[in-house]
Amino acid sequence: ITVFTVNGLNQQGTTVTNQPITIGQLFIQGDIPQGHTVTAKVGDTSLPLQVDAKSYHDDGSLKHAILSAEIPSVQGQQDSTITLYRTQTSQSSSAITLDQLLGSTFSAEVIINEGGAEYSASAREMMVEQVPETWLEGGVVSEWIVQGPLKNTTTSAEHDYLHAIFTVRAYNGLDPIRVDVTIENNW
Repeated sequence: ITVFTVNGLNQQGTTVTNQPITIGQLFIQGDIPQGHTVTAKVGDTSLPLQVDAKSYHDDGSLKHAILSAEIPSVQGQQDSTITLYRTQTSQSSSAITLDQLLGSTFSAEVIINEGGAEYSASAREMMVEQVPETWLEGGVVSEWIVQGPLKNTTTSAEHDYLHAIFTVRAYNGLDPIRVDVTIENNW
């Protein structure tokens, strides 16, 4: 279908193995018709590719997807060329689950000092207390989104305006786990 180069994947001077990668990819109408999916190779090596479809063209063909893979080896100071192919068969693998993440030592917290008072929010606590939104789900990576107000660390009172949004991305083997946090001041 398409060939693209992942630039700057390994800026180290040594070889990196099992490098996870997640990218957004747009497709031309008809490239990936209904009933088809995408596979990938680096050189002659097939990659387990997770395809999280996000939108479709009017004809039902894939328009936008989040693609995730683990590249086996990238030489130092080198780019990797990933080639995408259309196929009818879908690779299936067990998804990384929220229970697996919560069974690990994962923790992420944000603390803000406002006028001498500390307010905090914990991704782990939110993931236990609410049903997270699932954004990516598969054997390569799963990603969840949780959100809620920051709370006073002394009184547990919710802040009137500050709201935390955590995006937690866990790759296969729970290594690495990436967390993005956004603090909104408009609630």
